[in-house]
Amino acid sequence: PEDDPMGREAARLIDQEAAQLYDAMHGLIPRLTPMLLDQLGLPDALADLAERTRAAHPGVQLTLALDLAGAVLAPDAALALYRAAQEGITNALRHGKAGRIVLGLHAADGGAALDVRDDGEGLSEGWRERASADGDHYGLRWLDERVQALGGRASIANEPPRGARLQVWVPGGGEAEEG
Repeated sequence: PEDDPMGREAARLIDQEAAQLYDAMHGLIPRLTPMLLDQLGLPDALADLAERTRAAHPGVQLTLALDLAGAVLAPDAALALYRAAQEGITNALRHGKAGRIVLGLHAADGGAALDVRDDGEGLSEGWRERASADGDHYGLRWLDERVQALGGRASIANEPPRGARLQVWVPGGGEAEEG
């Protein structure tokens, strides 16, 4: 009502907070459910991820190399590889402070291999033990568990002379389209 300044202010604050929550949720949805992955396939979803990363971090050089010719991936394998790419890029930027990232995906050994290399600070001595003790690095732990459940393998290590390298392989199969 016009004669209730406190009510007007409360309504304005509620409207403002609702708009901020909507914007935040709208930004989270693509990261939770990569719709492009379902609609266009893994190569196009990774190309979109690379483009969004370049836009958000203009000072970072991200190179993308994709070749899934002949590979057939089940939807859960494609999702695991997409999440691995997200995790590798996020860690390179957040923890490694990388200036260059190379993201590769190719058919390999009857499946698909993802490779994320960066020129950042690399992994510190004892990072794995500290992460376990601190309850940190949930993304890497989830990734390792998910990939193993699919019959694949994941590894992360320092990449001389500088940076880190995440490698993930998942077996092919399923009824997905070729990428």
